[in-house]
Amino acid sequence: MKALIWKDWMMLLRQGKLFLIFPVMFAVFGAVEPENTFFLFYVVVFLSMLPVSLIGFEETSKWNLYEATLPIFRKTAVAEKYVMGFLAVLAGSLISLASRMIAGQGGSELFGLIPIMLMMGLVFPIISLPLIFKLGVAKARIWYLVVLVVAMSLVGISGKILAGSEGAGGVIDFAAFMGPELLWLGALLT
Repeated sequence: MKALIWKDWMMLLRQGKLFLIFPVMFAVFGAVEPENTFFLFYVVVFLSMLPVSLIGFEETSKWNLYEATLPIFRKTAVAEKYVMGFLAVLAGSLISLASRMIAGQGGSELFGLIPIMLMMGLVFPIISLPLIFKLGVAKARIWYLVVLVVAMSLVGISGKILAGSEGAGGVIDFAAFMGPELLWLGALLT
């Protein structure tokens, strides 16, 4: 699996340089304007899309045909994309936190945002990767949008319901705790 992660890293350096430039650029914007949390979360969500872009790069270069000739199990290749997704979300969270610390913001309010960042960052891989592995990149985009609209509607409705209750923080912490478990569950089902 290390070799597959190295392959994706090299492909990212050659074909996806914007995936390395944009998060740093938005982290700088977030450091300049620390009151705006958009930049804090955008870095994480942007990097969570990395595995899907890597799969698109692989389809363009016909990697899947070459991969079939190698002694790599399909489960290993699928698990590697989930690991890349988790590493990308983790990297995005660290970049966002570093930019806020450089801006002088810190303390419990900043670290209280970590579960929310992880939860938001893991939504994309949890939904999109199983669809991509089952349907392919082109068909999965349509289904991803449908599933995302339904999921975000449910989040919005539950947010309105929980807005007045004192247990909302516990629900957010639980959802952030369950994010990695749902990611690995998706990997097992794929």
